[in-house]
Amino acid sequence: MGFLIFAALAYAGGCFVCSALLVRLLPHSSSARLLRGNVVFVLTLPFLLLVEICLGLARLLLTLAAALNRVTTRAFETMSGRPRRRRVALYYGYGRTARRSRR
Repeated sequence: MGFLIFAALAYAGGCFVCSALLVRLLPHSSSARLLRGNVVFVLTLPFLLLVEICLGLARLLLTLAAALNRVTTRAFETMSGRPRRRRVALYYGYGRTARRSRR
């Protein structure tokens, strides 16, 4: 029984110290902002770190997807010899230049 109490106190103390380091080293992360607002969430630090890792991976994948899109678009434009129709051009009509509005 004494070991369980010691283990629970060690877990709480470790989470508290690691949470303080997280808030100090990564102040703009979502977990740090949550911990600054509600100190009670210190005990959920492993879950918060898992969420932070997932968010970081999602940001990385979005960045890679955007870079791949740019490379693919440039390759297509180079191979076809024509620029790709952009959304702005499609909005104003069939790839023509935008009409000037009357004043």
